[in-house]
Amino acid sequence: MVNVCKKIKCVSSKIKKAIDNTDAFKNDPYLTNVVGWTIGFIFKCNEMGKEVFQKDVEQEFNINRSTASELLTTMEGNGFIRREANKNDKRLKTIILTKKAVELEEKVKDTIIKVESKALTNFKQEEIELLMSFLERIYVNLDKKEE
Repeated sequence: MVNVCKKIKCVSSKIKKAIDNTDAFKNDPYLTNVVGWTIGFIFKCNEMGKEVFQKDVEQEFNINRSTASELLTTMEGNGFIRREANKNDKRLKTIILTKKAVELEEKVKDTIIKVESKALTNFKQEEIELLMSFLERIYVNLDKKEE
């Protein structure tokens, strides 16, 4: 038996622990891995001049509507985002990062870069590209509907 799922779970757990053990995450009890990734996503979209809506978060993180709504409500309650009615479509709420989140974004980004760098120590560029292609193929395979 190959145990790929077990190995991926173990690596995922190690990455989560490495991120959680950094100053940025230890100093704010409301800053979790998921919140950090979400702040980074919204920040990156804003840098490209794109507005972000709940459906964008759902698609980016492959989560359902209720999970995204719960995440965003928690983030709003903890002062990371606010939601404003969209100028063009009042039914939509644009997700806006607060000053607190913008200030944390750089720390979150640095944390992720450091953890990635540590995880990929002694890997050649070709090996990293190969790893990424394998992970992408696994993702696509698992995303396919059962026939």
